[in-house]
Amino acid sequence: WWVITIVTLGRSVAHIVLPDGGAMSIATIPLDQYSLEAQEAIITMFALWGLSQLVVGLVYVAVLLYEPNYIPFISILLVLEYAFRSGLSFFKTPLPAVETPPGAYVSLPLLLIAIVLFIASMRYSRSQRIIVEDTPSAD
Repeated sequence: WWVITIVTLGRSVAHIVLPDGGAMSIATIPLDQYSLEAQEAIITMFALWGLSQLVVGLVYVAVLLYEPNYIPFISILLVLEYAFRSGLSFFKTPLPAVETPPGAYVSLPLLLIAIVLFIASMRYSRSQRIIVEDTPSAD
């Protein structure tokens, strides 16, 4: 989980601090083919996307450090994010890019990883509950 958390935080910071929000430098969207207003709107959208990723990444950090019992919850959130992200490609036309953006290559593998993490976290959570429930009380 820490790897996904670090990647999420890294992506978020890149989208927030890169001058182009990562639109051209990462996603290869040819910003120079758009009006200045359109360029600024696209860059702002990428920065806002980075901000939402930062919030999600900080939730991951909080859960991993302070509430590991919620790992199944953040696992299902990750599954939903990547499932919906993959599904949106059927309903929305992506911005034209010079090359295939990195996200196109990692969305499906991350969805599969998220499903595995969810299943593993549910099994771990269930085994922890069984251990706690089977432990005799001091009464």
